[in-house]
Amino acid sequence: MTAWGASTTPSRRCGRGARDYVEKPWDNARLMSILTTRSNWGRALRRAMRLETENRLLRRDHLPQMIAESPKMQPILELMERVGPSDANVLITGEHGTGKELVAQWLHASSARATRSFHRGEYGRTVGRVVRERAVSVM
Repeated sequence: MTAWGASTTPSRRCGRGARDYVEKPWDNARLMSILTTRSNWGRALRRAMRLETENRLLRRDHLPQMIAESPKMQPILELMERVGPSDANVLITGEHGTGKELVAQWLHASSARATRSFHRGEYGRTVGRVVRERAVSVM
């Protein structure tokens, strides 16, 4: 909203990301129409994003393929089903070559963060070094 009615200003503002432009003196009916339209648009956009995420989770076609038929894996798979869609931080530990990265990729793909990039971290050596350094400093 502005008191300056230059004709180039609205196009410049809209080019920078403004959705609409209201000059003073404004028409109350037009202003209410703009505000209602923008509010409805934002609500529809949020609903569409929520439905898109829900559909992606229900389809499960985006998840990495896991071969886990062992009865011992069932509790882990059930835990992954519960944790995946949540916003929880997860620390995955285990022996070398046991599929920790695959589990991390599966959890990422089933989360709301799936549209963002997945960053792999290798912290085993770092944690071990910190523990050794602290142990030496305590002695």
